[in-house]
Amino acid sequence: MKKIGFKGIGILAVSALSIVMTSCGGSSGGGDVEINFEKNDLTDKYWFANDFVSDDYSQDDDLIVYWFERDGDLIKQEYGGREEEEVGTWSLDEKKLVIKDNTFGNGEAIDWFLQKGTNAQNLVLSADNRRKLTCTTNIPVVNDITADAFVVNSINTSGDVSRYLQCRVAGKSIEKAKLLLKSGQKLELTKVVEGTEPVFVLDKVGINSLTSETFPENDDAKFYLKLDNGLEIKLTDVNDDKTIGSLKNEQDYNQGTHVVKWTALDESNIYYYVEILDLNGKILFRSRSLSAQANDVMEIQIDKNVDSEFESLDELEADKQYKVRINGVKYEDGINPSTSKHEDYNIQAKTVYSYPIIWS
Repeated sequence: MKKIGFKGIGILAVSALSIVMTSCGGSSGGGDVEINFEKNDLTDKYWFANDFVSDDYSQDDDLIVYWFERDGDLIKQEYGGREEEEVGTWSLDEKKLVIKDNTFGNGEAIDWFLQKGTNAQNLVLSADNRRKLTCTTNIPVVNDITADAFVVNSINTSGDVSRYLQCRVAGKSIEKAKLLLKSGQKLELTKVVEGTEPVFVLDKVGINSLTSETFPENDDAKFYLKLDNGLEIKLTDVNDDKTIGSLKNEQDYNQGTHVVKWTALDESNIYYYVEILDLNGKILFRSRSLSAQANDVMEIQIDKNVDSEFESLDELEADKQYKVRINGVKYEDGINPSTSKHEDYNIQAKTVYSYPIIWS
């Protein structure tokens, strides 16, 4: 399916085709109600439907975000990484809105009859006299929310490799976040600050609680979020290829110098960045992402002249111990960290190598 960058859809010039719909009995919901609704009331905007029921993994009640293209294409936003893809088609006639979403159920077309209360800001829909769907054009508190789950291969200076799942969930309005697993486990996420950004992640207890039976490497990850206004929502991060190699133990490259060196993995399409952390895990420096060919020898000088995401090098004290962390990242298809606004939430897998340094 065609992927489209978040908010990459331009404003469309839509003809004003006025439609007057009359709901009358049967599947249309009962009662004669005149509804004035134009085609341009539907297009050129995001429609949000929050059908939340519970924090159970098996409950299909994710936040739905649609964009109706003028040509009849249906675009759906995958909130895991704030990317969009074409998932089907739609049509509107004098009686109903027909939505064919290939990611929902069996992908069959559903006839949704417009009900009382439908206007340019709200869609009140009913199907088969049983199913109901209410959409609104704006839920401000979800505008900056993103969520992602990915596999990490971590190597230390002893050469030991650990493999675990990590999450990143962000949004100013989030009060509480949980990772939901197909096994039934529900893991609380911990709020931390990465650089200047507060994010929710799995802490060591959460990481260690995952067993080989519950490790959801081949399953989609789901997230339960409670927002500070009481709203509850559920999001899904669609599973992709989560395999990645491990960086080499090359501590001998990096002693007594502000130059960090490493060897790129034996695979392409991996991007690298370097961080310096204090012993409490606070990130004091993060470089921009660097591309590399397979097995390239990489090098970066840590100083104020290097291109960085952020830096607090003035906080580093001479003769004090810190940690250097080299990160190799495999992003989801179509994501380039130099152009994407949400690359940190479109990660498939990551490899990290950490070693201690004495700052001088």
